[in-house]
Amino acid sequence: MPVIVIAAAPKLSAQNIAFNEVARQAITTDPDFHGGHYYDKGVVPVRGLRIARMIGHITYLSDEAMMDKFGRQLRRAALGFDFDIDFEVESYLRYQGDKFSSYFDANTYLRITKALDYFDPAADFDGDLAAAVERARAAFLVISFKSDWRFAPARSRELVKALLDARKIASYLEIDAPGGHDAFLMDDARYFGALRGYVGNIELCLPPNRRCSPRGPISPLWRAGYRRGRACSTSVAATARCSSTCGRRARRRDTGWRSTTRRWWPASRTTSTSCSSTWKAAYRCSGTAPSTP
Repeated sequence: MPVIVIAAAPKLSAQNIAFNEVARQAITTDPDFHGGHYYDKGVVPVRGLRIARMIGHITYLSDEAMMDKFGRQLRRAALGFDFDIDFEVESYLRYQGDKFSSYFDANTYLRITKALDYFDPAADFDGDLAAAVERARAAFLVISFKSDWRFAPARSRELVKALLDARKIASYLEIDAPGGHDAFLMDDARYFGALRGYVGNIELCLPPNRRCSPRGPISPLWRAGYRRGRACSTSVAATARCSSTCGRRARRRDTGWRSTTRRWWPASRTTSTSCSSTWKAAYRCSGTAPSTP
């Protein structure tokens, strides 16, 4: 079955670890933390949780999204020249902090962020991410958002490159959306269309069964993106946009999305992948389906 990776990275950057550490310090230095035994004292480190959540929310939004949503709108009629709320963005962050601290456990937050910091699939392979994914048997769809500065597209492309170096089936979609990291939660037609197109083809191959739906037997090598009578690259753009028009002749078409491409039937009769060094937006279709090895 395919693996779908959205707005993520193979491992956290130093900047991401730094944000997590500031959030942890906000919690552990709260007088009500009591070394993690706050329930024994009948209290909760509310202040620390509030600040941790406020920090996190800033990283989830892009500068453009925050300006569009809040700008410099005032919460009250005039500047108060005090330390109460003046701007709408301040009110929003405080609201998110208050809500989060009312239901989320502080020790859980500390351990989740530490787990994120420690995660590094290449650590046991001398830092070689391609070697780390070598054993993967799934096809991959990787999606990133251009405005996401916490998990930037460059980090997603790092994963895709490793998958391609390991000769895995990988599709990549980079969406120009203004929402920052939270863009993966937004209603975006390109995002949803790509997911529908990709997920809609998952049933075409379910190893180890070599039969793929009523269309007939197909080798497990030909996964998402392939339909009997036509074939497309693993570019998710192709999966989302390919139609009967690509069943007659090979063509290359600009989709407006950045995506990898895949060669469907190399001379060796084994699946291989290729990745454009410039990550150009394109897909390929061919009217001849590959024969079953």
